[in-house]
Amino acid sequence: CPDYHVLGEGPDIPGGCAEFVAVPANQLFALPDHLTAAEGALVQPLAISYEGVVHRGRVIEGERVLVVGAGPIGIGAMMVATLKGAEVLVVDLVDDRLDQASALGAQLTARADSPDLAELVASWTSGLGVDLSVEAVGGQQNSTLEMAQRLTTRRGRIVVMGSFSEKLVPFPVGSLKFLEQELIGSSGHPRTFGPVIELVASGALEVAKLISHTIDLGGLQGAFDMMDKRVDGVMKVVVEPNR
Repeated sequence: CPDYHVLGEGPDIPGGCAEFVAVPANQLFALPDHLTAAEGALVQPLAISYEGVVHRGRVIEGERVLVVGAGPIGIGAMMVATLKGAEVLVVDLVDDRLDQASALGAQLTARADSPDLAELVASWTSGLGVDLSVEAVGGQQNSTLEMAQRLTTRRGRIVVMGSFSEKLVPFPVGSLKFLEQELIGSSGHPRTFGPVIELVASGALEVAKLISHTIDLGGLQGAFDMMDKRVDGVMKVVVEPNR
């Protein structure tokens, strides 16, 4: 969309945290009666993961997938890829999040700074590299994108879902060209709410397992602090105003 806008994400369409919000009817999705509001709140982040893995990454059954970053979006990418029949390796620098990735279905986990990471991937993929890499970190660093490219096979796909703080990031484009890899951007979640709601409603995506904390409005600042400092055990914090 050349005229991309998201409610509450910018000064052009403010009001996402208002008491009442007017939304065009054609942008509303009804939740099945058996889903909780908390589960419905997680449709949006999972929709980002679904867009990156399914629509942009084109994951298929039997592929080996590397997810760099075990935050909510990375864990969601792992869950979606696993649901599609792929095997997934999740890497991160936070041991607690790697434990959560394993508990939620990752076939393999590893620390991103492990000196044996390349050897692990080679052993797992018969020396070829992964079919699909998902960069779900971004931020103020650039090593994760290079890692994703380096561990991807010939003619593999590298999906960038992380948002980098700088517009220019060093990247081994010569290796990308030689290996005939695809570098694919993924932003937002167009046309994904419907299929994600169906997967959540059917129980195929157990989104409740991503909720690590539930708070009321009075605890909102503490929730932001937990997310900012990456307190052990925090994954998704759900705000329930009437709690």
